[in-house]
Amino acid sequence: MKSAIESYLNIIHEARRCRPDIQAAAESLIDRTATDWHAIIDALIQSGQDTALGITFAVCAVNGVRLDPAVAAEALKVIEPIIDFAPVFRYQAQAAIPHLLRLAQSDELSTERQVYAGLIAAEMSVVHQVDPNPVRLVLNKLEHAYGLTPVLRAMLASALYLLDSEKAHPETDQFLSQADVLKTLPKERPPVVIASGETMRRPVEKVGRNAPCPCGSGKKYKKCCLGKDKEKFYDASSYAGITKSQLRAAPQLVDDVEFIHDMRAYELKKLVPETLNAKQLIAAYRRCELFGLRALAFEMLKELEGRPEEHDFDRGHFEDLLEYTLRAGDIELANAIRRHIPDDELTDPDMTRLELDLLQNNPAMERLEALLRLELTQPDEVEFDPPLLHLSYLLENVYPTLSIVFGRAFIAGNPDRLLDNDTLIESIRRARAEIGIEAWDDPIEDYLEWCFEKDVAESQEKDKHQQLTQVLEDASAARKKAREKEIELRQKEKELEAMASELSEKQRQPAPAVTDHAPSVVNRTNQDKKTISLLRQRIEGLKEEINSQQQLRRELRTKLKAERDKWLSQANPSTAPIEKPVSPLDDLPPSAFKTILVPEYAPAFSRSCKTLPPSVAAKAIKSIGEFAAAEDAIWQITRPIKRMAGHYRIKITRDYRVMLRWEPNDKIEALDVIPRSELDLWIRNHR
Repeated sequence: MKSAIESYLNIIHEARRCRPDIQAAAESLIDRTATDWHAIIDALIQSGQDTALGITFAVCAVNGVRLDPAVAAEALKVIEPIIDFAPVFRYQAQAAIPHLLRLAQSDELSTERQVYAGLIAAEMSVVHQVDPNPVRLVLNKLEHAYGLTPVLRAMLASALYLLDSEKAHPETDQFLSQADVLKTLPKERPPVVIASGETMRRPVEKVGRNAPCPCGSGKKYKKCCLGKDKEKFYDASSYAGITKSQLRAAPQLVDDVEFIHDMRAYELKKLVPETLNAKQLIAAYRRCELFGLRALAFEMLKELEGRPEEHDFDRGHFEDLLEYTLRAGDIELANAIRRHIPDDELTDPDMTRLELDLLQNNPAMERLEALLRLELTQPDEVEFDPPLLHLSYLLENVYPTLSIVFGRAFIAGNPDRLLDNDTLIESIRRARAEIGIEAWDDPIEDYLEWCFEKDVAESQEKDKHQQLTQVLEDASAARKKAREKEIELRQKEKELEAMASELSEKQRQPAPAVTDHAPSVVNRTNQDKKTISLLRQRIEGLKEEINSQQQLRRELRTKLKAERDKWLSQANPSTAPIEKPVSPLDDLPPSAFKTILVPEYAPAFSRSCKTLPPSVAAKAIKSIGEFAAAEDAIWQITRPIKRMAGHYRIKITRDYRVMLRWEPNDKIEALDVIPRSELDLWIRNHR
């Protein structure tokens, strides 16, 4: 079996990445089973032959081989070029999708290969008509990955577009996973590239083909060592006399780290820390950390720690690796690193112990994660109280700090649940008193004040919108009524013109001839006079009605103009009340301001104090007390309301005013606490 696999590998090695060679190799290997292909691919992955692995995948795509999903996905870590990875998935089943998604989230792959795996998974989910949500979830996470180039962002956008497309039968001809591999390959053999295109340096002069072989066998070079040397030429590195294979096997042959910076995850796994020098160890550690090889990175650091004479080692690398390992959830390795670090070398030992305890207590944390995830993603599925709300109440007496944290999170995430939030605020205030936090040091109070101001602004905007709508409706009704009256007026004018024309016609008729029947002439004349009198009366009546209609029309126009001016004055912010500066004489209290009175509180004042933030309510009550106590300093922030005798306003904050009525030597009544912007409205409503 081993010899058979070697013969198959020879065919792969002799083929070049071009259409004729791939077709020839596919014909030679057409009868191979899936087991044979798995053995070939596994051998190439283990040896790191990336280009040969790409040729193998192209041959499998030509022959329509269905590979094991795990084996096919694993090849993405090594295969080169990366575009040879996709065509073989034309013949894979939907079982390959989970393996592709696993690779898309693997730290061992570069961001480019992660995005490529996500794109192939998206194409296969569309081809096989499976649930796209798992793929969409992974692609959304990749959108926040580090190092995304514009090309990779375009690939992610196209993958998400495929998932969101509503076409029942999308066109798959342009899919990378459905492409004909032969059409993607060059038609001619590519030129031979020695040493990956780098300048090759030889330890000795070049030997001619017909020259004696340098090995001393006495044979010509072409008959002896030329074949073996060719393999070395194709594997040549940028270091004199060393091949790439030798460099990977024994990195200590060179005192350089550049080749480590180019290594991928599968190559790093083959490194042996004991064979590296100090510079190579630190470079390998950083490279392992980048690819998520945390255990190997730990071994590199321990080896580097044991060579103080070679490198000025910073033990802080261990703590960095510990934090990285904790974030990855690798508890076993995290415990090993923690045991290696003394407590006095940790930046925050208590936090480190807490992190380990939380991650090790997986059952409780997993249940908490499941409950909170349900609340965040599917709030309608929560049967009873949301977990955050329930936990805040539950922990109030036992863990008041956690109770405050959970309560803040619930209030910020559910601003519309007013009843729950009001009850929760009281719980937070009790817990806050338990641990000694003042109200002004708690950001939840600032948040509540912001919410209150936001609600007030929205209410004002809503009222303004309703007023505007009402004005527009009234204006529309007035215009409609005016049009109706205008039509009626036109009709009356036409009737008047017709009657005037009829009267003029009757007046122009000649007088009737006098006959022997005088009484009949007299009768007709009387009848004409009566008709004329009736017509004149009707004309006068129509004139009066026209005048009344015109007067009504003028009144409607006046009312419409008044409503328009009223709306414009309300909509224009420049018309908002502006408190004018007063002279220093205005700060002096009246001469009657000497008697101390017990203040009375109107119901509106009490209601406002209950709804305002505590700090504002406290200032309002304090200002009323100072006014009642006849303190002269209160007049520095007190102004009379000129439109309402005996009424005053006290400025308690930039945005709020206390309204009161004062009858000297008799009575002080606190009326209300209002926003400054509502001052004119309050005065109009209470005049």
